[in-house]
Amino acid sequence: MVNDQPQGLQHPSGSPSFPFPFLSLHANSEDSLEPVGSRPRAEPILSRLKEDRTVIISPVFDNIRFDDFELLQYSVAADGFDWALWCLYEPLPDEWYDLKDETAPVRSPSIMGILAADRKFLGEIGVLDGGMHIYGGENVELGLRAWQCGGKVEVLPCSRIAHLERAHKPYLPDLSIAVKRNALRVAEVWMDDYKYMVYFAWNLPMENPGIDFGDVSSRKELRKKLNCKGFDWYIKNIYPNLIFLPNIVGYGTMKNTLTEDVCIDQGPVPGNTPIMYPCHAYSPQKISGMNGRAVELFLTPHYLSSQ
Repeated sequence: MVNDQPQGLQHPSGSPSFPFPFLSLHANSEDSLEPVGSRPRAEPILSRLKEDRTVIISPVFDNIRFDDFELLQYSVAADGFDWALWCLYEPLPDEWYDLKDETAPVRSPSIMGILAADRKFLGEIGVLDGGMHIYGGENVELGLRAWQCGGKVEVLPCSRIAHLERAHKPYLPDLSIAVKRNALRVAEVWMDDYKYMVYFAWNLPMENPGIDFGDVSSRKELRKKLNCKGFDWYIKNIYPNLIFLPNIVGYGTMKNTLTEDVCIDQGPVPGNTPIMYPCHAYSPQKISGMNGRAVELFLTPHYLSSQ
């Protein structure tokens, strides 16, 4: 999927500056879901791109239930991500509320994957990373690249799209291999000294992680050519809500030395008291050691501290 989108960009019709949308096959413009005569949802996108060709635009995501095709409308939110580079919704920023205009664009740290952009500008900043596989992480990579390299990302409240989630994803037997590969490519090219957090999120060692993320030299050269800002600038100015753990001295799964099939676990209810539970290798059993002097243990993904 991620490899098809750059190819589509190379063979469109229209002028070089014509807005170019990226749509998944399981996403539909809500024009097709609404009665005839309703307002076209592409108009806000076209108007905004005419104002600023350097903005990458996302509509508001709604959901189509796969079992009965009922349309469920979601609230307007900014698009964010966690350190495994999975998408999540972020609250609207205070400055958006200060505008007192519900139609105003929302500044967004990232993008969910459905987007519209000026075709020429998208080409100038490198489209998508062709070294990624299937999907996962390419949307985060584009959001980082846009912000760090002179563009911006916005969600438009007046434009909506509906997403039909598959009941089954017909890709690899283990899709996580591709997702990890993509995440490590993003980390190595764009995240500088913070890249350890992506390895940490996937519980992978930074040396010999066991995931072949391919050659990223051309993407690093692109970053240098575009004179892009660093990831520290991005966190401080664009995504201060992205919490990172400094001074990690180690991470992994903590097993019982007497019964090695039992591990420390977050438990069924997130809180500050860990439990012992059969080892299953998922993230609620991942432990990180902090600070070196008085070691604190953190259970992910909630980063809950226990002395």
